[in-house]
Amino acid sequence: MALAGIGLSSVAQGHPTSYQGALSLMSLNSEEMNELFTHYSFNPRISLGAKFVRMKERGQESLSVFPQLSLLLARWNHPLFQANVYGYGGFGLNRVDEKNGTSLFYGAEADIEDRRYYFSSSFQSLRLSEFRNHLTLKARAGVSAYLAEYSEPSVWGIVQYEFHPGSDTVHSVTPLMRVFYKNALIEAGSSLKGSWLLNLMIHY
Repeated sequence: MALAGIGLSSVAQGHPTSYQGALSLMSLNSEEMNELFTHYSFNPRISLGAKFVRMKERGQESLSVFPQLSLLLARWNHPLFQANVYGYGGFGLNRVDEKNGTSLFYGAEADIEDRRYYFSSSFQSLRLSEFRNHLTLKARAGVSAYLAEYSEPSVWGIVQYEFHPGSDTVHSVTPLMRVFYKNALIEAGSSLKGSWLLNLMIHY
């Protein structure tokens, strides 16, 4: 029963692959960046989708679009917890100030969770021919407010740390709240410097 609860939690965590046949839609938003990502999972280990990324920095706006292939590289199922390692990447187009170029995206992430605690880390690199390259290192730690069943809303408190070398905001710490119910999830929070964050995810 505990493992089943972990599996249901994993569906709503916004992982880059989901259960076989799942169609997922994710919208990740902050003051500096907007991402829209949709993907279809052919099985729990592979998904193919498309991502749109909008960034605004120092008076310039960058728009990128590319297909993304995501792979579940490793999974450990334990009666009391689950751990995962993912890799992903894509290549597409970039447009800045009416200049067209290319975008290369790749990254990896790992997480471990049970029904009470959640930890994850990731790195993502977006290399743009017409804009500054972006590297993001992220770590998260979360705790559930209570042990919820699948038929009940689940509430989590999470602290997120991000490192953006070369950005206007190199370090960012964001406390946020996560609520998910069945196949839908919402996250909202504000960094210690006042930058807002709003993420929406749903699996069909």
